[in-house]
Amino acid sequence: MIAVFVAMESELAGLARRLSARERETVGGRRVVRGRCGGADVLVCRTGIGERVEGAMRAVLERYEASSVISAGVAGALDPDLRAGDLVLCETVVSGPDSQAPAVLSDARLLEAAASAAARAGLRVRRGRSLTVDGIVGDPAAKAGLRLTTGAEIVEMESFRAGRIAGEKGLPFLAARVVLDEAADPLPGLPGVVAPDGSTRMWAVLPYLVAHPQRLPLLLRLARCQRRAMETLGVFLEAFAGLAPALPVAGGRRV
Repeated sequence: MIAVFVAMESELAGLARRLSARERETVGGRRVVRGRCGGADVLVCRTGIGERVEGAMRAVLERYEASSVISAGVAGALDPDLRAGDLVLCETVVSGPDSQAPAVLSDARLLEAAASAAARAGLRVRRGRSLTVDGIVGDPAAKAGLRLTTGAEIVEMESFRAGRIAGEKGLPFLAARVVLDEAADPLPGLPGVVAPDGSTRMWAVLPYLVAHPQRLPLLLRLARCQRRAMETLGVFLEAFAGLAPALPVAGGRRV
């Protein structure tokens, strides 16, 4: 079974639509959807934001026998050449603001399979480095600074932690992220819209718009980018899962 861990409800919903014979349950307080995708058994778990991924993964991986782990979802671009909707397959995930920060690596075989799947699906794809941080990086100047100091292509809040747990469990790991906001895009502060558990409270957007009506075009653009990112992520999952039965056996279990 391919275990996919995402942070937010919107990511869970987008990927769950790609599964057939869906079964929904709660494991350790986290929402899980299981089903079939591309001929493979797939589990998608909403972990919540940031460090919450660690507890979610431990609970899910104790209950289910996974063959591989994918940390998936949206990310912010640090590389100005990346565009919203681009898929980034993360060869390396670092945690920290400098080039010598701790790192986890994606499994080489999963990377090759993911690159092949993305190419077959006609997706814009890049291999690169992701930076895991503790908070949202929304200021373009801050993004430029992180690009300079870390060399990372994208920034997110979970993949390093997910890779570390996968390593503890001895499971092949892949970080696959889709660009939501580009390097030059500012992210508005929207307190209360996304809760720490990854659930979304869209009603909380209204007070922000009343106070900042000039930000409406930016929010509409981000909504379009979100839809594009979810479409890319879903297409990638289907294509990747379709290759899973052909991957080599490692450690007695098929990757």
